[in-house]
Amino acid sequence: MRIEKAGEYVELYRSRMAAMQEGFWELAARHGVVDDPGFRGVLDRVAADVDENLRGAAVVIARLEDEDRELTVRQAEELDTFARERRMRSGTSDQQLGAAGTVQREGGL
Repeated sequence: MRIEKAGEYVELYRSRMAAMQEGFWELAARHGVVDDPGFRGVLDRVAADVDENLRGAAVVIARLEDEDRELTVRQAEELDTFARERRMRSGTSDQQLGAAGTVQREGGL
């Protein structure tokens, strides 16, 4: 399912951004600029942007999951309504179908 893939991609993004931040930190440490306010400010902004992107992605994925559930329920209801209307047009009632199903199940045992 594509929604599940979205979650996987978000996790991949999170891990790559964390690796990138660690790489920048290591590079800054080698060059002695870890305590530089400019470097820290940029790294903090990057971290905040990553967090904001992850929260935004989580909201979108949750909304898509909700919509998927709603559409699945609606589709099931529409299929049920369609089947009921089709049976009514053909003159077969739910009770007749239930009895026929019982006979078939009992006969099959």
